[in-house]
Amino acid sequence: MGSTSSACRRLETACRTGENVADAVEAFRTDLREKIEQNDEQASGDMLKEAMKEAVLPHRCDSAALAVGAELLKFLAHFDHKRDRKALDAIHEMNAAFMAIPESEITSGWRNAQVNFLTSAFQAWIQGGGPIVIREECRDTDIEQEGIVYINEELCSVFLRFSKWDKKLTTGNRSHALAASAYKISHQCGTKLELVAAAVEEVQSLLKEEEKPFLIARTVYGVLAATFENPKISSQYALKLAGQLLRSDALTAGPSAISSFLHDILKILEIKALALQADREAELCKVVEVLCRVYKRSLMLLGDLNWVELVKQF
Repeated sequence: MGSTSSACRRLETACRTGENVADAVEAFRTDLREKIEQNDEQASGDMLKEAMKEAVLPHRCDSAALAVGAELLKFLAHFDHKRDRKALDAIHEMNAAFMAIPESEITSGWRNAQVNFLTSAFQAWIQGGGPIVIREECRDTDIEQEGIVYINEELCSVFLRFSKWDKKLTTGNRSHALAASAYKISHQCGTKLELVAAAVEEVQSLLKEEEKPFLIARTVYGVLAATFENPKISSQYALKLAGQLLRSDALTAGPSAISSFLHDILKILEIKALALQADREAELCKVVEVLCRVYKRSLMLLGDLNWVELVKQF
């Protein structure tokens, strides 16, 4: 064990024996916060790393993992690492530690600790980590967006991992909820189509046969809507992405999907980033054209409609 603090040594002993873990966690928090209040960023950062590496991970202590993850986010906020490279690296390192546990050793407590950490990290990231406003001239918008993308992708992967893990242990609804969470977050992961496809596959297994044809429209709409909200992604890329999704083996459309198409195409055309401006009409038509090709058997009588003109009437 390193020499960071007696609190870390006490935490390691508690995690190893399983005794007095709550007391050891509280002692660790107290020691850590003293260093933070002294503005000793190096010492407090080292203490967090040592606790995770030497105490939590070797002994798979989920309650300590939950506490160390929460304290890391408070540490980053205190030292004004809200949306910078150091914050992203720290989140990445902590999540990698969670992921280092083999599936055979996962517990529900460990799962909850990791999900809680990533969810809290995402909230801290999008809120700037606290009430202090980052000065505009100091902002790194590339890092800000990279952080959002990374955490969303990791959350999606984690929900998928735990959905599969949970199905092996129970026939209840927990795995269903995890699959639904993965699917919802996958819409934010358009640059990783394999994640979208994996989430679709997981959800498809939970749907009734009559519900499955509706999944393609919901997925395309969800990914397009999220993609257009990202200022770093061009409209051309988003449209290309829609085409890739519609050609994916994971998404299949059937003739009963017509009502889903009619419902979702209108929502697609109403996406804020696709406001009906003169220079956007051609792009709108391309979106509809791609969708119509996939749904052509269902939409033979609707393929010639001028959807851009039609939506202007709403």
